[in-house]
Amino acid sequence: MPRGKQPATPLPNMNKSVIARAGRTVPLLILPFVVVAAAWTIAAPRLRVVALGDGTGSPTYGSSGAEVSATIMLSAMLFGAGAAAALVLWRRHSRLRALPPALWAWLGIGALGAVTSTASLALARLVFSADTNAAEGTIIELAPRLARQVMTAGQSTQAVENIAMAAWAAGGALTVWFVAAYMSFGRDLR
Repeated sequence: MPRGKQPATPLPNMNKSVIARAGRTVPLLILPFVVVAAAWTIAAPRLRVVALGDGTGSPTYGSSGAEVSATIMLSAMLFGAGAAAALVLWRRHSRLRALPPALWAWLGIGALGAVTSTASLALARLVFSADTNAAEGTIIELAPRLARQVMTAGQSTQAVENIAMAAWAAGGALTVWFVAAYMSFGRDLR
């Protein structure tokens, strides 16, 4: 062996521990969004209609704001789920605190928000399918759904609404990331 050269020491096998740690983190990331989808399906305000006996219905008094209320509720819950996911990543993976990895994590949390809003709508339709053969005068609760916000080109599509819900989830993550980074920076200054 040439003089001054040290023998190469093998690097520890980090891949197995990283995969094992990621395997424990992923369920913790998904759990808040699963809770949001289930809670929103059960608790979101629903439009109540009075069946007219021919497969149609007329909204009852005081239920016209149900769509908007359901949208506000889902967006607030997704914001909280995004914040919870960000806290999990911040706590468990210190490498994700740098800017480029944090950006990817933020985009991933936003994507979870979009998937959750889509799954919530599908779940709500499955649980609350309206009975079209209801007798006249029967009050039916329809599945909660996102509000159809009016845009300049007309009614918004489901894809646009899911992007908006993803922005709420990512916004929660970004807020927590900023606060945690600021607190850690402030602690380093002391």
